[in-house]
Amino acid sequence: MRSKSRAPSGLILFALIALAASAGFVRLGIWQLERHREVSGENADRAAKLALAPMQLDAGMLIAAPTDSLLWRRVEVTGRWVVEHGVIIRSRVRSGTPGVHVVMPLQLRAGESESGGAGASVLVLRGWLPSADAAAAHRQTEASEPGSASQVSGVALVRESRAGRGGPMVELETESGRIRSFSAIDVELIADGNEDSAPVFLQLLPADGASLDDPGDPLAVPLPELDSGPHMGYAIQWFAFAVITLVGSIAFLRRETGRSGRSANPGSR
Repeated sequence: MRSKSRAPSGLILFALIALAASAGFVRLGIWQLERHREVSGENADRAAKLALAPMQLDAGMLIAAPTDSLLWRRVEVTGRWVVEHGVIIRSRVRSGTPGVHVVMPLQLRAGESESGGAGASVLVLRGWLPSADAAAAHRQTEASEPGSASQVSGVALVRESRAGRGGPMVELETESGRIRSFSAIDVELIADGNEDSAPVFLQLLPADGASLDDPGDPLAVPLPELDSGPHMGYAIQWFAFAVITLVGSIAFLRRETGRSGRSANPGSR
C-alpha cells in the first residue's frame, strides 16, 4: 500500500512567511500610491493658488486669517525692512556655487481695521548671496545700515515655517557686524518670542518682486518645483517585490514538494 506524502513542516512555515511577506509588500505599495495621490492633490491645490491674482496683504489679515488659507498665495506687501534683525540661512547652493539665504523681517503696513501705528512683522526670504564657506555673507541691500526704515513694496509668496528644522542657531562675526545663522526658516525660532511676528514667512518672487530687488540685493530664490516625488516608482517596486516573492515561492515549494514525494516513494517513477 502506498503511503500518502505530507509536506514537511518547514515548507509550510516557508509558505506562510512568503504569503506574509507578499502581503506586506502589497500594503507598502498601496501606501505609496496613497502618498502619491496626497502629494498630487497638494500640488494641484498649490498650482490653483499660484494661478490666482495677488492679494493685498496687511498686518491684520496675516495675524487673523487661517494659516492654511494663505499658504502658497501670491500677496502684495508694503512695509519697512527691519535690517538689524536680519538673519542668514546657511548652506544654500545655487548652480554649484555655495552661498546663503538672506532672511529679513518686514514690518507690514497696518490694516484699515487697525488704529494706525506699525503693523506686525513677517520674515521674508529676500534671496541668495554667494559665500565661500556657505555660512556667512555681507548683507548687500539698499538699506544695509541698522535702523534704516525705507518704505518698500512688492509681491511675494506665503510659505510654511520649517518648524523644528532651524537649529542650531550660530552667531557669526562679519564685516557688517554680528548676525545669527540658522539651518532653515523656522519662524518661531528666528522670531525668538516676538509675539508680533507672523507664523509664516514670505518668499520674494523672481519676476514679480522687482521693486524689492535693486542692484546689489540678493538674487531671488526660484520657486520650489511641484513634482509628485518618487512615490509612484516606489509603489511599482513594492508590487514587483510581491510578485517576485509569490512566483519564486511557488516555484520553490513545487520543487521541494516533488522531492519529498519521490523520497517517500522511492520505487515510483
